[in-house]
Amino acid sequence: MNTDKHILIVDDNVSLCRIMLLILQSSGYNVTIANDGLEFLDYVRTEKYDFAIMDIRMPCMDGTKALSTLREYDSDLKVILMTAYPVNTLAKQELVDKQCRLIQKPFDMTDILKLIEEMTCG
Repeated sequence: MNTDKHILIVDDNVSLCRIMLLILQSSGYNVTIANDGLEFLDYVRTEKYDFAIMDIRMPCMDGTKALSTLREYDSDLKVILMTAYPVNTLAKQELVDKQCRLIQKPFDMTDILKLIEEMTCG
């Protein structure tokens, strides 16, 4: 069980958040949900998270802006960015690094769990 890992889900799609919450909790993770980039930043300023799983397109502040703001004061948080929109190769290269991965919606939750495991070990 992964009860020592705390994951922050960031998405304005309430149904997706609930599904991810249930699956991640049943896999042993502690999970918190934020509905946009501003709420995400509020959470990470006050609490330590191991991972964020964040949509790119959200109201108030999108995922890429939230990620760049986060990196100004916390470079350790591992992030999985989700998007339902096509991402060109250049944009993908700019977003993806050792601490950040990109996954295309729709996805299977086993893919998210594999990414978390890879990022934890790597």
